[in-house]
Amino acid sequence: MVVPFLAEHLSRMRATASAKACPDLGGALARLASSGLSRTIVNDAGVVLGVLGAVPTMPGVCEVFIVASEDQQRFPLVFVRGVREELYTLRSKYRRIQAISKNDKFHSRWLSWLGFEREGLMKKYGLNGEDMLMWGLV
Repeated sequence: MVVPFLAEHLSRMRATASAKACPDLGGALARLASSGLSRTIVNDAGVVLGVLGAVPTMPGVCEVFIVASEDQQRFPLVFVRGVREELYTLRSKYRRIQAISKNDKFHSRWLSWLGFEREGLMKKYGLNGEDMLMWGLV
């Protein structure tokens, strides 16, 4: 199930190690909460599985991000349905959705499965200077 993001969801979410490594993740998500552009994926028991948000970059274009909880591995179908539901909603609002990911097999398989196409390598773009990939969903 996908619900509007609230800052309190962060305190209930068991973020993955990579999510915890992002500087000011909580502050960034709290700012997005006021814009209404972030959604929380929860199961029927209210366990927070992740947060998905969209940041408009220009008219008709947004960049999405997903912050997964460690709990999403216990409820993969609920998590995947929530992500797909929100992407479907975003596709009705934007002509282009883009995402940036790590340059690894896991993220490549995941984003490809969601319908994104790999568009290019962004050298030294990551927080620690690692190469990242740009993806587009059009």
